[in-house]
Amino acid sequence: MNSMVEALAASLDETEQHMLLAKSQGVPDAGIAGSLGRSRPWVAQQNQAVLDRVGAEVMSGLDATRHGHAMEMLLVAISESLAEGGD
Repeated sequence: MNSMVEALAASLDETEQHMLLAKSQGVPDAGIAGSLGRSRPWVAQQNQAVLDRVGAEVMSGLDATRHGHAMEMLLVAISESLAEGGD
């Protein structure tokens, strides 16, 4: 699980990381759109694409009882990447 999460986190660009982290904190699409200088529909579409990747690249390989832990690990990895200023 660690390697799947780390690989996905490393493959996400900074915008994708920002969107996942913001959504996990309850920020609405309109708020994310404003911070990125994009439209709300664009953010909604990109969020769905990123969530589809999370499902396909991480969650599909795990028992459902481990999904929450995997998502927590992904969010920590994303937070650390954004704090370091890298993608």
